[in-house]
Amino acid sequence: MFLSLGLSDEIVDVIVDEQGYNTPHAHNCLDKKGVEQLVSAIHKPGGMKDGTCNPGINVPLQSQENIQGVCFALKHQRQCGDKFHPSLINLKIIEELRLQQEIEDTHDNKEAYNTLPVWDSKKHVASADLIKQHFCQIRGRDGAPRAYLMHKHVIPPAGSGSFLNHAQLFDDQMIKLYPIIKPTELLSNLIVPGVEPPLKLYTRKAVEDNACCFQELKRIVQGTEAKVYIDKFNVHSEFRAAWRKLYNTFLGAGAKDTLAAQLEKTIQNLQYSGLKRGFNFTTYVQCHKDAYQNMLTLVKKTDYVKYDPSTPVRHFLDGITDPSLGQAKLSLEANREQYSGNFDATVEYLMNQVTHQQVNQQLNIASVDSGAHGCVNTKDARGNNLEMTLIKYSNEQWAQYPWSRKQVSTSAVQP
Repeated sequence: MFLSLGLSDEIVDVIVDEQGYNTPHAHNCLDKKGVEQLVSAIHKPGGMKDGTCNPGINVPLQSQENIQGVCFALKHQRQCGDKFHPSLINLKIIEELRLQQEIEDTHDNKEAYNTLPVWDSKKHVASADLIKQHFCQIRGRDGAPRAYLMHKHVIPPAGSGSFLNHAQLFDDQMIKLYPIIKPTELLSNLIVPGVEPPLKLYTRKAVEDNACCFQELKRIVQGTEAKVYIDKFNVHSEFRAAWRKLYNTFLGAGAKDTLAAQLEKTIQNLQYSGLKRGFNFTTYVQCHKDAYQNMLTLVKKTDYVKYDPSTPVRHFLDGITDPSLGQAKLSLEANREQYSGNFDATVEYLMNQVTHQQVNQQLNIASVDSGAHGCVNTKDARGNNLEMTLIKYSNEQWAQYPWSRKQVSTSAVQP
């Protein structure tokens, strides 16, 4: 292996025979500092050789970098759950892994710890995604992203990937393949699909990462509806079991119907009866948008079928009970073809009406005259121009409404 990477026979003999690094396992344990110490020992070994002071061997910088690359490549093979395959390591792979080694050597978890995600009871799917991303940004002592503890299978099924899968980012490889349980044939046979193994079967590094992840998950759900599900696993701090419980409760197969029902109920119960403290028309609009955004996210994650385009508009208008917007609602219904399937256009029209009402409440209208087509130009007491949009009724449209509904607003204009 070392000879194919350009190291001299003399250097290889010293590494293997004199320094005792004669197995892949021994090399994969060497980090950058360990390689520097090894090279220093080769260069200045001390002691005697052939009756004289041992002069040591000079290790060129390129050879030292190649030794570091081999050690890291072997480590990455282990991180991907593979057995050691020294013969697969070449200069190309070492070069590909060089940046990954720099990332792992310089990574600091402080930034991730300081940007803690939150569990939002109204945005379960988005919250779960943020939590996954959070654990992707936290590395264990071995350098692997701790999100590897969140993958579905304790033992990745055959065909999940390998050290040579260059189509995936190295971090993605480790998240998918990093070993959780001790790599013995006996333990592998004890694993039951869908049942979390006890922590005593975990590797030492996985046990350490598990404890840290569990405490971090508790911080994330503190004070939320999800806390009660995590607290059930306090005794053994079982992160994988706690995460699966949380995910299945809110986003599992049965959770889709529960979450969909919650979203639909939220949308149907939203109401705007006029400006109130802490709740205005903009707030009402945003609540609808948030609910529909969660609905779209649910569509992407499950087989949930979202509303047709006209339904959001219908629920939005049904929730408006403010008498001052009664005429505007009639206008929208009269122009159903233009607005019934366009939520944004409906919001824009009503937002303009609300804005005009607020302006008129604050200003005394001094004069009104005809303006551009579809508009009325007004002036306030100071002479400032104000433009108000109108929607016209055809005779047929106006005739469709009962007389009681025509009385919603005294400003209604018959054609």
